[in-house]
Amino acid sequence: MGVSKDNKQSTLVEILEENLARKNKTVAVVNMDMDKRIKGAVRQVFPDVPIVADKFHVIKFTNRVIDLCRVAVEKSVRDRFEIKRLLVMKTEKFHYLKHKDKWRVKAQKLEQILKEYPEIKILWDLKNKVHGFYRCKSLETATQSWKALLRFLDGHKALHPEFTDLKKTFLNWETEILNYFIYRTTNAYIEGLNNRIETFKRKRWGFRNKESFIKCLCYMLFPISHVFQSHIYTHWF
Repeated sequence: MGVSKDNKQSTLVEILEENLARKNKTVAVVNMDMDKRIKGAVRQVFPDVPIVADKFHVIKFTNRVIDLCRVAVEKSVRDRFEIKRLLVMKTEKFHYLKHKDKWRVKAQKLEQILKEYPEIKILWDLKNKVHGFYRCKSLETATQSWKALLRFLDGHKALHPEFTDLKKTFLNWETEILNYFIYRTTNAYIEGLNNRIETFKRKRWGFRNKESFIKCLCYMLFPISHVFQSHIYTHWF
């Protein structure tokens, strides 16, 4: 959607039909974030093609809910824990960083909060269950882990009402999420590239025109020798 002229589903349908369907391109699987418009467009153009909900976005959506719950707990106790980043961090990374001087005090604070506040411990467990789900090696074990995750959300929705909407979203995308364990596709490279470009734009405080933007992207992303030898270089400079 980000490369289309607007965010309408009809526009994406036109792009898919023009660049893929009408050119008889074969589409084996579609990897996407959890956007109903994109899903609707894909289903309209490629009704029989399997869709994989990108795990990056599933985890990102879960982290957003975890953060909302954390803020609610902080408001209820009238305190700021300052654990936003650590709470959604992978456990392996947390255990690695907690021995570093820069992170030692923050890690100790989080560990103390997990002992004192069961509501925060539940959020920590949810994060670990989602990461554990994606570490499954087969569809069978992933399905079992998925069911356990849904039961976990049901069991704690009274304490965290946000879990109800999270479970509803998970169920709406259940097939697409579990398809990851069949096709093992991910948008990780594209997401990383997009993040790099967005960071670059912020550092440069934006660009006045597309030509300058694309020119700078060539310097940032392409090996300089490739740029010098390409038609792009001779055309733009």
